[in-house]
Amino acid sequence: MVGDLHCHTNYSDGSMQLEHIILYAKQIGLDCLAITDHDTMGGTAKAVLLGEKIGVKVIPGMEMSCYDPDTGRKVHLLCYFPLRPEALRPLLDELLKSRSHANRESIRLMQQYHPITEEMVVRHAGSIEQVQKCHIMHALLDLGLDYQIYGEMYRHHFSPGAKEHCYYPTQYINIHDAVRAVRESGGISVMAHPGEYNSIELLDKLSSDGWLDGAEVYHPAHSEEQRRQILDIARRDNLIITGGTDFHGYYSVPSKINPLGSFTTDNENIERIFALYYKRMREGFEKK
Repeated sequence: MVGDLHCHTNYSDGSMQLEHIILYAKQIGLDCLAITDHDTMGGTAKAVLLGEKIGVKVIPGMEMSCYDPDTGRKVHLLCYFPLRPEALRPLLDELLKSRSHANRESIRLMQQYHPITEEMVVRHAGSIEQVQKCHIMHALLDLGLDYQIYGEMYRHHFSPGAKEHCYYPTQYINIHDAVRAVRESGGISVMAHPGEYNSIELLDKLSSDGWLDGAEVYHPAHSEEQRRQILDIARRDNLIITGGTDFHGYYSVPSKINPLGSFTTDNENIERIFALYYKRMREGFEKK
C-alpha cells in the first residue's frame, strides 16, 4: 500500500470537495488517504464510506492547531483514528470559539477597505468556525479585486507589518494539552511537519517523553537536512514514519503547490498505523 496521510478538504481550508478528493486519490493509484481537516472530523465518516465504495482506505483524522508555550511557535498535531473523540471536544470547542471571534474581527477589519460581508466569506468556508485567510481572500476575488489567493492583495492585508493589516489571531491549543487529549481519546498522535515551524527540538522532547506515536518526515516544507533530523528521532524512538502532501488544492500556499500523492507513506508504516489502531480498539473494549 501507498498513502497520502495529510489532506485537507472543503470542511476546512482545502478547496476540493470530499468526494472529489477521494476520486482523485483513486485515479492516481493511492491505496490509502487520510482526511485531516483542521480541528474537525466533520467529513471523515462520509469519507470512510466513500472510500469503501471505490476501493480507497480512508483514515479518519484531523490536524490540530496548537502552540508551544515555551517558544510561542505554532505546532500542528495530526490525530488519526480517535476511538473516543469526545475526549478532544473541550479543547476543540474552546479553539473554535476563539477562531469564530477572530474570524469576525478579521472580516470587520477587512470591511474598512473592501465591501465584503461575513456571508460572502462563509460561502467558501461552510461555517464561521472554519474560516481561514484563504476564504476571506476568495471573497475578495469574487469582487474582482485580485486574480489569485496569495497575490498582492493577500500580502497587502496579511503580511506582517502591513499598513492595512486585517489578521486577528486565534488562540490555539497548548501542544501539551493536545497530546494528552489525543492519548485519552485513544487516537494516534503524529507531529505534523515539525521542520516548518522550527519544532524539531519539541519533537525530540515529546518523543523522548513518550507522548508521540509518529512523526511526519516526508512533507513539502522540509529540507533534506530537516528530513534527516526528523528521521533520526523517529528511528531512535521507533516512531511511525509518515508522509503527506498537506494537500489544499486551489488554496495551497505557493511553497506547497504539489498534487495529491507528491509525498506519501509507505506500506510498512501504514500497516503500523492500522495495527496500533486495532490494538487500542481491543484495549478499549477490554476496559469496558
